[in-house]
Amino acid sequence: MFLQLSFNIRLNMARETLSDTFKHNVLFWKFLGLWIFQVDDKRYRYYAIPVVSIVFVAYNILLTLNLVYTPKKLETFIPELIFFFCEIQNAFKVHMVMFKSKQIVEVFDMMDSDVFIGEKEEHNRITMKSKLLFIKVFKIFFVGCNMSYICHNFLPLISFLVFGTELNLPVCNYYFLSDESRKHYFWWILVYQTYGIYHHMMYNLSIDTFMSGLILVGLVQCRALNHGLQNIKSCAPKKENDTEDEKRLRMELVKCIQHYDSIRKYCAHIQDLYDPAMFVQMGVGAASNCVILASLLLSMPSHEKALYVSVLMYGTVMAIEILMPGYLGSQLTHESGQIVRSVYSCDWIDRPESFKSILKLLLERAKRPIILTTGYIVPLSLNTFISIMKTAYSSFTILRGIHKRT
Repeated sequence: MFLQLSFNIRLNMARETLSDTFKHNVLFWKFLGLWIFQVDDKRYRYYAIPVVSIVFVAYNILLTLNLVYTPKKLETFIPELIFFFCEIQNAFKVHMVMFKSKQIVEVFDMMDSDVFIGEKEEHNRITMKSKLLFIKVFKIFFVGCNMSYICHNFLPLISFLVFGTELNLPVCNYYFLSDESRKHYFWWILVYQTYGIYHHMMYNLSIDTFMSGLILVGLVQCRALNHGLQNIKSCAPKKENDTEDEKRLRMELVKCIQHYDSIRKYCAHIQDLYDPAMFVQMGVGAASNCVILASLLLSMPSHEKALYVSVLMYGTVMAIEILMPGYLGSQLTHESGQIVRSVYSCDWIDRPESFKSILKLLLERAKRPIILTTGYIVPLSLNTFISIMKTAYSSFTILRGIHKRT
C-alpha cells in the first residue's frame, strides 16, 4: 500500500511539471549568471553581470591574446588551439541560454501542457521513466566532471605542496605576459584560471545535457504517441454497434492527432532554439577531431606524454558531444517513422468512414518523419556523426602522408 501511494505521488509530480527534468540545468544557469533575463530580482543582476564579465568575457579575451602570442611550435600551439576551439562553441552556447531564455521558457511551457503530460497511466509512466533517466545521467556527468576537475587542478597543487614538484598554470601560460610578470602574478593567475575553468566546465555540462535532453523529450513523446495509437481498440463486441464506444475511439484518435501536431511544433521550436549553437558544436567538433588527430603525429618529449593523454581524453569528450545529439536525432526520426505502423496497428478495419477519414489525415502527415537539422542543412543523425569522424580521419591520413615525406 505504501509503495503504491509513493508511486502515485511521483506520478502526479510528473503530470504537474515535466519541465522539472531540467531543474538542475536551470539551477546552474542561475549560479553561472546566465539566467539574468528570467530572474525578476534586480539584486541578481549585481551578481550576474560581474560574474559573466569576469569569468566569461575577460576570460575569453585573455585566452584569445594567449593564442595570438603562443609560440608557433606545433607541440605548443596545437593544445592551445584545441582549447580555443572549445571556447568558440562555448560562446555560442552561452549566447543561446542568455539571449534565448524566453524561448527556453516557452519550451518548458510546451512540456508542461496537458498534451505532453498525458492523461493515461502508460503515457505518464513513459515520461516519468525518461525524466528520471535524464536526471540520473546528469548527476553521473556532474560527478565525473567534478572528479576530473579536482584531478586536473588540485592534485598538481597537492603534489607541489607535498613533494615540491613543478606547478604549472591549469589552462594556459598567458604568453602575452613577460616571464617576470607571469612569475610575479603566478598565484593570482592560478586562482583566476582555476575559478574560471570550473565555470566553463559547468557551461558545457549544463548546456550540452540540456540540448540533448530537448531531443530526448521529443523522442519520448513520439514513443508515447505510438503506444497511444496502437492501443486504440474497441471494447464492444464485433457484432454490436456501440455508439459510445465509437465516440470514445474517435476522441482518442483526435487526441493523438493533437499530440502529433504538438510534437511537430515542439521539434520546430527546439530546432530554432539550439541553432546556431548546435551547428557550431558540430563544426568545431569536426575541426577539433582533425587537430587532435594531427597532434598524434608529433613526437613529444617524454615529459609531455601527459599532454598526449590530456589531448586524447579531450578528443573523446568532443566525440561524445557530437555523438549524443546525433544518436538521439536518429532515434527521434526512427520513432516518428514508426507512427505509420502504429496507425495500422490500431483497430481501424471495422470503424465507420468518419473514423477512417481522420485516420487518413494523420497517416498523410506521418509519412514524413521528423528530421532535426542544425544550420537548417545538416541533419542530426548518426550518419552525420560518422561523416564527421570519417572527415577527421581522412585529414589525418593526408597529414600523415605529408609528415612521412618531410
